[in-house]
Amino acid sequence: MSKLAVILIVLIGVSAVVLASIDSQAVSGEPVTVSANTTLAYERQIQFYKNKIQENPRDAMAHNLLGMAYQGLQRPDDAIREYKQSTNLAPDYAEAWNNLGSAYHVKKNLKQAVKHYRKAIELKPELASAHRNLGTALLARRKVNDGIDAYRRAYELNPTIFVETGSSCAVKEMDKGMQYFCFAKISAASGRIDTALDFLEKAHDAGFRDFKKVEKDPDFANVVLAERYQRLKTGVSTLAQSQAR
Repeated sequence: MSKLAVILIVLIGVSAVVLASIDSQAVSGEPVTVSANTTLAYERQIQFYKNKIQENPRDAMAHNLLGMAYQGLQRPDDAIREYKQSTNLAPDYAEAWNNLGSAYHVKKNLKQAVKHYRKAIELKPELASAHRNLGTALLARRKVNDGIDAYRRAYELNPTIFVETGSSCAVKEMDKGMQYFCFAKISAASGRIDTALDFLEKAHDAGFRDFKKVEKDPDFANVVLAERYQRLKTGVSTLAQSQAR
């Protein structure tokens, strides 16, 4: 195997990790921090894919991967430019449309994010990450029911999508408690009681306190019977009482 082939394999592998890292940072809503080593890795990827594009300006995958590297360095405008070039060269490249949506999402342009996530879904309905990202963007726009529908479709396509690395792309100001409530609702409706409780605990930690909403929702019928839920609810009530004093 040639040295160039080895480098390409390594960098493609790194790119997959890069995208997961971007998503996993974003799900918590915290600002993405890039270490010196990570920055160097992104910069090397940028140079590598620039070279690839110089060799073949019509390499849509190289433009997409270059965009991912720019996004890893928190340069969404540069990422958008490359994603757009990728979709211009390959209009049916669903993953590039999804990434374009995520770059707009990072810039808090939710209208454009939704538009491009929907385009990715139109091209590739089985792309679970696009449904997941669409759900998060809709939720951020306070379209809760539509967001839940998108999340539900993502879950149908990939039952581990809410717990695996890169579970969502989210803006910092988003109501994370509501997002975790939605994850819990979908898990509960699918009979995954422990997973639903895990997400309810995360919702609570993120500030969610509307447990009447949980108890009125038929999807949570088995969840509210669990001892673990009662402990969580009691803890919430105790906290609320102490704060009221």
